[in-house]
Amino acid sequence: GVGRDAGNVIPTGARPEDGYAAASALWDAGVSIDAMLCVTDSLALGALAAAAARGIRVPEELQIIGWDDTAMGRLAVPALSSVTPDNAAAADAAVRLLLGHIADAEFAPEHVVVSTTVTHRGTTRR
Repeated sequence: GVGRDAGNVIPTGARPEDGYAAASALWDAGVSIDAMLCVTDSLALGALAAAAARGIRVPEELQIIGWDDTAMGRLAVPALSSVTPDNAAAADAAVRLLLGHIADAEFAPEHVVVSTTVTHRGTTRR
């Protein structure tokens, strides 16, 4: 039920320091945040560090979830909750669509949905 507010979406790079800067920019702008979904675990780790630097308790005051389920996220303290996409299914669909388009320039685009798994660890409450 949470709508997308353009003021709460920060365009950024993919490094942990970018996640740190993006999270800090939201707090500096006075945005009240109780949860963050980051598009990579690297960004989420940066946001986690920014929260720690501000004394924000995770997950009590802020929940953070990343995307990729990387080893570094699993080693973080607290361990990062993360979304794991089915990369094999995404690759299969991408290759199928690309080959279809190569074979036929009139190949119709498709909307492909790939399954994901959410692993809750120490950065989210369940």
